[in-house]
Amino acid sequence: MPEPEFRISAIVETRREPIPSAREGTPAIGRQARWIPPVEAVAIKGLTIGSGMIYMGETLGGNRWANENCLIDPTLPVARAGAGSTHGMTYWSRYDAISPANRRAYLEWLASDRCDPSAEIGLVFLFFYGLEFRFFKEGVLSDGTKLAAEVERLLGLYGSQHSFRGYAERFLQGVRLTRLGQPAIRPEIVLDSTTYGYELPLDVRIWLGQKLASAQPFDADDALLWLAALPDRSFRTPVTRCPEEFQALWRLRYVAKFPNGLKVSAPKGRIKVIYRAASSTFEVPLKGIHENLPDIGAISAPVKKLRELVEVCTTELDAFSRFVGKRPEESSSLQAALLLPRDVSESGSAWAVSRARVETFFAGQVAASVPLADLFGLAELPLPCAGRVPQGVMAQLCQILDRLDVGFEPDRRYGGPLLDADARVWTFRASDGAPVDPGRAAYLQFRGLIEINCLAAASDGTIAREEIEAVLVSLRTATTLSAAERARLIAYALSLQLDPPKQQAVLKRLAGRPLVEREACSRAALAAVMADGYAAPAEVTFLERLHKALSLPVEGIYTAIHRTAADVSQRLPDASDAGTAAHPDDRPHGTSNVVAIDVSRLERIRRETQAVSSLLSDIFVEDAAEAPVSGHPPPVGAAVAPAAASMNPPNEEVFAGLDPAHAELLAHLLARGSFSRETFDQEARSRKLLPDGAVETINEWAFDQLGEALLEGDDDLTIAAHLRDQLPPIKAAA
Repeated sequence: MPEPEFRISAIVETRREPIPSAREGTPAIGRQARWIPPVEAVAIKGLTIGSGMIYMGETLGGNRWANENCLIDPTLPVARAGAGSTHGMTYWSRYDAISPANRRAYLEWLASDRCDPSAEIGLVFLFFYGLEFRFFKEGVLSDGTKLAAEVERLLGLYGSQHSFRGYAERFLQGVRLTRLGQPAIRPEIVLDSTTYGYELPLDVRIWLGQKLASAQPFDADDALLWLAALPDRSFRTPVTRCPEEFQALWRLRYVAKFPNGLKVSAPKGRIKVIYRAASSTFEVPLKGIHENLPDIGAISAPVKKLRELVEVCTTELDAFSRFVGKRPEESSSLQAALLLPRDVSESGSAWAVSRARVETFFAGQVAASVPLADLFGLAELPLPCAGRVPQGVMAQLCQILDRLDVGFEPDRRYGGPLLDADARVWTFRASDGAPVDPGRAAYLQFRGLIEINCLAAASDGTIAREEIEAVLVSLRTATTLSAAERARLIAYALSLQLDPPKQQAVLKRLAGRPLVEREACSRAALAAVMADGYAAPAEVTFLERLHKALSLPVEGIYTAIHRTAADVSQRLPDASDAGTAAHPDDRPHGTSNVVAIDVSRLERIRRETQAVSSLLSDIFVEDAAEAPVSGHPPPVGAAVAPAAASMNPPNEEVFAGLDPAHAELLAHLLARGSFSRETFDQEARSRKLLPDGAVETINEWAFDQLGEALLEGDDDLTIAAHLRDQLPPIKAAA
């Protein structure tokens, strides 16, 4: 028999009043309680409850001595308006047992459409008891959709209260269980909150029970759903702090460990479900097709191996989790992505966006000379302060650039020096940043060849295009180099064109080599000097010094220079010569004003440099065993030293490691105490040294010998006072 429709029922405060007749339009409520549907409004104690879903009357439930907790008995007293209070209410309150002030507060909450998010949770439970009685005790399954919608709404308002959340979710699971005529939907995997309960949630048991019944293996999400739903799941912080990253990593590692999924044998036990009311007034068994499904709750053996895999994934996420914990606003940055396992981070958006910036950065080119600061911007790293960039910061920059397929030179990992924040570098595109073995013989021999050629070419103060081209031709055609080695060495050669290497360290390594190797080095240097068809006075001085350092006869230099110059092809000047012609006054008498280098001669130079490179391999491989991470000379930029005849040998012996010119300059500065910058520049030039390069060379020597820079000041150069006593006695120049 259908329930009668009611519009508004009048309830008096403290005494039974006559029941209004139907003619008055307000149907009566008798002693037996009635369910008020959500479309009906009722008036009680001066309040209108407009959205129903409550029981009203004097009797409800099968206990003759006590009514259900949720029943609103209109005969019970209620405090006057404004005197409502929730003081003393608990989770398990009963309407007939709470105080009149509590009843006033409850009725006012119902009249406000149950929307106050700050309401006392005892009020919410008292209302919730009626919903579960309606569906599970009375068994009105047709109301399931409306009741579930209301519970979900309450979860949105009061779900932060964990006890209520647990009861509400069990309510919804029970409602869903009545709709298993269709296949169950996999429940959501929740990793970022703590579970409350003593058994697996019903929807998880049903989903996995269907898998067990059909003998299907568990995929990655099935297994994680199982673990996440266990009451004792005990996930560590990286899992709960970074649920999305963990789930992505879990899927990858799970497939690697269980490529065909995890086969779980079905237990004999079947799912039994008893709904225990939050009100504690009833419990009912739930019937349905679940009674024929295996119960995953009876299985525990596979859990151990799954938890071991969870620990593996958690450990891999530790570094990323710590970063996000300290800097949550940077969780999507490249620095954060760098801390993720590579196969996880590659699927994220951070690298995709950055690779798009790389395309713009290179603008269709494969290599470019750029300030180091530009690379920091590309990697989204803060620009370091002026001075040397700390090794840790450079390491982070290199790791990010490698992932963006960008390399640069000089790179300390492959033999380069420490760089200043304002340095310029040669950057290039290469897979994984062109990683190489910096100790491989072929790589070392060509790197040494580059340094010898650049030393020679830079001896006149600059490196001409033709001089560097002779080296690049050799690199591009070298069959003993990998593509990554070739790309990196070409960039290194171009970087040395910007900032030539120091002579002293390179020559010192060569001085003790066998005669045949020293002669090979001489030929390589001569080829570099004469690549432009002309040996300037400074270049001749360098060759003289090289021969003296290698204990070779100086006389052979001049014959070789004249022989090489005679091979140069001459042609008339035209418009294309403007970029390569030397000044006429710098040429020896009797030569043309314009020199061009033909292809056949470059090929001869290439053959000579390749022949020399094989002889250099032993030199640089032997040195690699003693070298630090950089593997090669410290930062470039020293000036070219003058001929040995102008040096003061006693000072060179005192300042071991400094070439004679710089040793004499330092001795002179010590004797004077200080120089104005103008005087220092004059003294440096008188020794054929570039002033800035001389300061850097002396300070580099001091870093090696004393641990810090020796020269201080900008307008006036002085010796650091605390280092003066550490210098040995000298014979200073007058």
